[in-house]
Amino acid sequence: MRRPLLHLAAAVALAALLAPGRPAAAPPAGIAYDETVRTFIGVSPPGLGEPEPPVSPAPRPRAFGFLFARPESDEPEIAAAGRFGRDMHAREAPRTLHHAFYDGWERIDDPAAGTAVLRECDRGRIVTLDLNRRTYRIVAPDDEPLPPADPAGRATAVAAQIATVGLAQASADGLPLSGFEQTATLTAADAGNCRSAVVTSTTYYTKWPVPARSCPVRPAAEDVPPGAVALLAASGCRPVLTVTRTGPVEPAGLLVAYQAVALRPAPSAGVPALLGWLVERHGFTPLGPADAAQFEIPAGFSESRP
Repeated sequence: MRRPLLHLAAAVALAALLAPGRPAAAPPAGIAYDETVRTFIGVSPPGLGEPEPPVSPAPRPRAFGFLFARPESDEPEIAAAGRFGRDMHAREAPRTLHHAFYDGWERIDDPAAGTAVLRECDRGRIVTLDLNRRTYRIVAPDDEPLPPADPAGRATAVAAQIATVGLAQASADGLPLSGFEQTATLTAADAGNCRSAVVTSTTYYTKWPVPARSCPVRPAAEDVPPGAVALLAASGCRPVLTVTRTGPVEPAGLLVAYQAVALRPAPSAGVPALLGWLVERHGFTPLGPADAAQFEIPAGFSESRP
């Protein structure tokens, strides 16, 4: 049986960052930005404005022994750790997507793949554009592929002590940013599927409200790299949390410009980050009625059917 904590760490970090705070102002008609995501193995993510470390060599399976230890010993399940390591290593290379929102519609461009997805649930459609072949495919919102559901694991009581401090104001792309640093100390009460650890997160918020969507937010779609929580859910960690908080409350409903999360085994003093992930958003541009055409199927595209 595996006893990793990464899914718990991701869930607690995300829940803490999305905790209720000061309400945001009314959203603009639309906004667009580029989003770059990356995972890190054995090192902490860089700070705001700092250069990123190079991609590490392919990790050895035993590097993930903390996450995949057998309950009766400290020996890792080598096969599981190896698969996990290869998946995390594949996500170390930075990936950039372009996001655009207008009047509840959402467009996600993947330049590397040459695709764009239009999520327009008020129109009853999810459209995938192949920009190279000039084709499109339409599915109903209920048929949209979603990340895998979290596997069921034995519930484990976990105490989460979350301490938050405010950071000095920063700026990026000429926009003022408000920053916060959180330290979440997670203590598993028994030898269940979850492991004790310390999760640190640094988040900088823009002045822009989180865009409105006509489609529900997909699992793992916000504030962590795409698929990260689904990947980490392979741990089987199913926590029953008791949370205590100290420090200021982070703003609610504001778009994140930068978020770095690092996971360390507990106790963490002097221990380098075991795993981390980074989200950076930049190039924020307001959109208006003149930009609505980018949410339509382009002229000259033909429908692709299965």
